[in-house]
Amino acid sequence: MAFPVELLTTQAQCNDVLSDLQTELKDFTVRQTNYDYRDEKATDRAADLNQEALTLDRDIADLNRELAAMAADSKRRPRAEADLRAYVKRRGDLGARTSQNPVTAFRLAVDARQVAVQVPELQQAMAEVTAHRVTLAA
Repeated sequence: MAFPVELLTTQAQCNDVLSDLQTELKDFTVRQTNYDYRDEKATDRAADLNQEALTLDRDIADLNRELAAMAADSKRRPRAEADLRAYVKRRGDLGARTSQNPVTAFRLAVDARQVAVQVPELQQAMAEVTAHRVTLAA
């Protein structure tokens, strides 16, 4: 669907609209860049958290095996139990971090999609106004 460029009857009006559209395009381009950057960082962060969770799972399993084989009066036992508690707590914290609020994630996805759609629309509007501008008397 074409934009109603026939509403613009002078080159000055076209210039005003083009200026506004250019400003808006810059804003949306920056927002799109920020969303892309945030997605990259989130992917990297998720990979790091996943790797840390796998390491903690392995360490927790190792400590459980070690404690099962360790004598109750071993001097190492209190330290191993403290380490196990710390690993289990950290693993729980990671689980809470990786299960972010799905509503927030959905809203961010909608925002990113709106920006992705808006940029080509602004570019199309600018092209149509520019083409219309040359048909008007100076």
